[in-house]
Amino acid sequence: MAGRSATWADDAKPSRVLLFGQADVRTYVEWEGSSVISSRAPPLEISPSTARQRPIDPRPAFLLPWPQEPCAPCNTPATAVAPPLSRYHLLSDTLSCSLLCSLFSRLRFLWLQEIDPCSSEEAELSLYHVEIQVPSPKKDEVLLRVEAASINPADWRVQKGMMRPFVPSKFPFVPVSDVAGEVVEVGPGVDGFKPGDKVVTWLGFKAGGLAEYVVAPVNIAVHIPPEVSAADAAGLPIPACSALQALRHATTKFDGTGDPANVLITAASGGVGTFAIQLAKLGNLHVTATCGARNMELVRSLGADEVLDYKTPEGKSLKSPSGRKYDIVVHCTSSVGWSSLEPNLAAHGKVVDLNPSPGGFLRSALHQLTCSNKKLVVLIAMVNKEDLQFLVDLVKGGKLRTVIDSRYVLGKAEEAWAKSMEGHATGKIIVERDQVMDI
Repeated sequence: MAGRSATWADDAKPSRVLLFGQADVRTYVEWEGSSVISSRAPPLEISPSTARQRPIDPRPAFLLPWPQEPCAPCNTPATAVAPPLSRYHLLSDTLSCSLLCSLFSRLRFLWLQEIDPCSSEEAELSLYHVEIQVPSPKKDEVLLRVEAASINPADWRVQKGMMRPFVPSKFPFVPVSDVAGEVVEVGPGVDGFKPGDKVVTWLGFKAGGLAEYVVAPVNIAVHIPPEVSAADAAGLPIPACSALQALRHATTKFDGTGDPANVLITAASGGVGTFAIQLAKLGNLHVTATCGARNMELVRSLGADEVLDYKTPEGKSLKSPSGRKYDIVVHCTSSVGWSSLEPNLAAHGKVVDLNPSPGGFLRSALHQLTCSNKKLVVLIAMVNKEDLQFLVDLVKGGKLRTVIDSRYVLGKAEEAWAKSMEGHATGKIIVERDQVMDI
């Protein structure tokens, strides 16, 4: 595993990764004592006076008023940290500078500036390739040589700051959580995995998948059989588990023995939608699907019984061509509201919202409180080993397939990122290891 000289780590075993700062920040500055580091490029020290001259106008989201007094503990003068009263700052653990500095001698915080609107080009420019130390697996972890990674909308929502304050804890950040690869090394206490095994896993919120190597917990990792490619496996964790868990709200059995039911799948040509169609047909459901005109034949080929072009009046109405009312809606888009969905539901119909807005959370809670027969259910799917194993087995048996929109090598991952942000991918966007980089 001898490698090239490291840019971000003085180590003999560098791993090439793709990092991002937040796309809604043109200026990201981290203070640590008297050092200021910009994440717009590999580590670059700049002076507090230079940083102070940059415009600061962040969107107030989980932010606190900026303290106007000098901060003695971190040796930061008021002139360096006191923008106008209307400005805000964001602290890593959401406490004020004065309070934190009274407890700790070192403080880290961010200066943010939003880019509004955030385009795919701007997000692409905030990605850059660096080399860092190859991580070592700890207890109950394995080190993977990544062969394929799958980009999900949740990945770039993190970059845009839409997941604040929960993910991630700090920037720069190596994105993507759905990966497949080969086990290189196992950590202490690991049973059932050995070097050379092919596995697929979900890395959780710490992510790290757009890299040559990544450590992964074994509690979610699943062996990949020879019949399943790394790219097909990498496309499974978040989207296929989301579809699977959504359809369980209709008590769906996936062996064809369940009771017939009617399901509407919105944005059916996307990553979640393509899996949802196939799983719904395994569950003996009648599927009505929405998509763009160019993807209608694909959606039919996956098993949809009725297909609506979402741009037409019929598609916007969401009415089933055969007059059916929907027992469940697998809702994969934020562009269609409850007012359009509710009239098409059966008496006890349910909308499972996989892309909820703040209003969606509120409406879901109100439905629970009022005991409404028609319900909106917010689902934040979580990948688990049992579901992932079930899905891999379906792919192995030829009952499920990953629809792949496009493939990119790691060296061009920023192009894959921009394509995902455009929002019109058919199926999954896969980033694969550069073959020339294999060691």
